[in-house]
Amino acid sequence: MGVFYALAKENTAGSLNSRGPNRYLVAFASRSVADEWWRAVQSNPLQSWPI
Repeated sequence: MGVFYALAKENTAGSLNSRGPNRYLVAFASRSVADEWWRAVQSNPLQSWPI
């Protein structure tokens, strides 16, 4: 069994953060958990995740 992961970048247009956008590595123990997370992210109209 492998590790499933996603790369995410925070959308910080106009932010005071001079280092640029924050980047995240999200790891999951199983494919089903990763799929559930992806469906939740995609169905949330308030989030912008350029993955």
